Amino acid sequence: MDELKPVIRPLLTFTGSIGSFEKEIKDTHDFNLGLKTLLDNRIQILQVSSLVAIATLGFMARSQYHDYAEIIAFVSIIWITANVLFINYDFYMKHHLGEKEQGYLNIPQEIIKEKVRVWILKILLVRILLIIFIYRLLLLFPDIWWILSPVLSFLFFAIFNKQLFRHDLIFPKIEKFPDGELKDKLYKFCTGKVDKSNIFLWKFSQYTKRVNAGVFKIKRKRSILLGDNLFENFDDDEINAMLAHELAHLELRHIEKKILLIIFSLTFIVGIVNLLLNWYIDYFGIPKKASMISLVFIYTVYFILSRFHVAISLLYSRYAEKKADEWALRYFPKRNSFESMLVRLHLTNGIYHKNSLREKLQFLTHPPVEDRIKHLRMYAEKIGIVK
Repeated sequence: MDELKPVIRPLLTFTGSIGSFEKEIKDTHDFNLGLKTLLDNRIQILQVSSLVAIATLGFMARSQYHDYAEIIAFVSIIWITANVLFINYDFYMKHHLGEKEQGYLNIPQEIIKEKVRVWILKILLVRILLIIFIYRLLLLFPDIWWILSPVLSFLFFAIFNKQLFRHDLIFPKIEKFPDGELKDKLYKFCTGKVDKSNIFLWKFSQYTKRVNAGVFKIKRKRSILLGDNLFENFDDDEINAMLAHELAHLELRHIEKKILLIIFSLTFIVGIVNLLLNWYIDYFGIPKKASMISLVFIYTVYFILSRFHVAISLLYSRYAEKKADEWALRYFPKRNSFESMLVRLHLTNGIYHKNSLREKLQFLTHPPVEDRIKHLRMYAEKIGIVK
């Protein structure tokens, strides 16, 4: 933190001392980390009990109780699903209500509860559809189901994503950026990179004091979203630095690359699940691959191995953020503006600057602010940008 004090000091006119504000951010970080740790511990207990369940089902399948194994397997799937959803519902409720108490969210408590409830119900429906879908693949394509399931599942979500999930739970209202001098200025900054009609305003101030920006494909067109409260908290050069960073994600095709990475890593993990499933079926003498016992096995083992998928995805996200910073610095060569933008973003959003290796592997989509600024300074020196 000491290295960043010269950058942070002029940004803290509204907060008082650096020490007191750092403590406030650390308290928020510790609260959220505590919730995530609790979630992780409960998930691990569920995973261990699920492993016990598939071992028990295996022994039942080759004993005199094999007729009951399928029934118990069906009950196990319902039990695992219910526990996953309950744990996640409890986590999201505590997380959202905790953020509300800390002043980051403005959404009334009853709306938070209703949105989380609807979101969980829709996920439940999706899980049921996926179970039926995988069962049909096991029945029709027992040898290549593991290749087809990640690809077809991804296509399904890509097509029906908007219908299945309440995006207003995650993303505040999006609307066309209003015409005027500000839009002209933003468009001039990114001329040739994105169409003027595809700069959108993210109505963040309706729900939160946090600020954000992002890039998306909206109706197959490259689009940039800027939070409306950016313009209240950041100066023009800092907004340009953030805009350049988002343009970099588009120019470097990070969205497309991440999609390919997700499909590849999911296929690889499901391939390992298939190898383990073949061993499980042979070892316990389960008569057919398309069975409820197989579904419990797939559900449980994928549930455990998906941690590696998450770690790979987060590792790529952090790598992409640093590459976007490099491209953005070449496009808008004002290092000091980038540094002040990054620090102000972290301070406004209450993001703590110190993170453990476990946090990086399981939770962080962006590198810590200190890492990003150190990387920016090294890269700026490399390409000859002084400030």
